[in-house]
Amino acid sequence: MKNTLFAALLLLLASDAFAKWEHLTSTDILDAYLESAKIRKEGSFIKYWALYSYNEVQVIGTHKYRSRAILRQLDCSSDKSRVLSSVFYSGVMGGGESVQITTPDDWADIVPGTIGENFSNKICSKNSN
Repeated sequence: MKNTLFAALLLLLASDAFAKWEHLTSTDILDAYLESAKIRKEGSFIKYWALYSYNEVQVIGTHKYRSRAILRQLDCSSDKSRVLSSVFYSGVMGGGESVQITTPDDWADIVPGTIGENFSNKICSKNSN
């Protein structure tokens, strides 16, 4: 029951209908967005929502998706981040049906020259105190 409520809350929070996504960057395969209004500082960590909207259908296992909303936790002092949860959507910009939800992963270094570094630079520069 707890997992069902948590999943429903994630879907509500990550839904495009309730989010105001700010375009951050683009690549040949996707556009990346940040929901600036939901950036939260918690102790020495920062939580934020990112959205990847893909130009073409992507596949993970047996699931096809066009966008992915990601709740990440960022440690600006050590240049590390981790995914707390991901929701994959059948449509672009978090539209359509959710096709898969993932759970937290381990902390990882932010790789230079990546979209993750773009997110980190923007968020850490605005939240450095």
